[in-house]
Amino acid sequence: MKKKHIVTDRIITKITGWIAGLTIVALAIWAVFTLWEYHEYEQTNDAQVQEYVNPVISRAGGFIVAVRFEENQPVKKGDTLLIIDNREYTLQVAQTRATIQKAEAQLEVLKSNIHTTQKTAGSAKAQIKASAAKVCKQRLDFERYLRLYKEESATKQQLENVQAALDVNNSDFQSAEENYGAAESKIEDIIAEK
Repeated sequence: MKKKHIVTDRIITKITGWIAGLTIVALAIWAVFTLWEYHEYEQTNDAQVQEYVNPVISRAGGFIVAVRFEENQPVKKGDTLLIIDNREYTLQVAQTRATIQKAEAQLEVLKSNIHTTQKTAGSAKAQIKASAAKVCKQRLDFERYLRLYKEESATKQQLENVQAALDVNNSDFQSAEENYGAAESKIEDIIAEK
């Protein structure tokens, strides 16, 4: 019986040796892979990456109505990821249209103002001609009364009255010229504003 025990012990020893050898080889392979991973990859529980931050800047802002992707889902260029509430943009479009209509109405008002101011300028031009005629007549009257006064055929009061009328007509003439100049200037201003 001693021999049987020895053969069994040898088989157990061989099997145990093989298992120990395989275990050592497996541990060695595991150790190599683990050391390789530790060498290639940093591992930590509180890591911070210092790198350039590339912000994702949206071209449109607003409230998100729907999300059309799942976390870590691959996406392609042109995929709709988010749907944004467009009510604010619709209001902005309506406001812009109203502003354009207001500007168009202002252009019509400016055209009308140009026409009215041109008529005012024409009226001022006619007043210049009328004032020039009055000044010319009043000068002739003044010269006539001056001769009459020198000949003592007219009184000093009559001469002063004619002189005052000439001064008033000269003033009216200058005022008409200034009104015409102002009207012409206003036309240019309105055209520039238009």
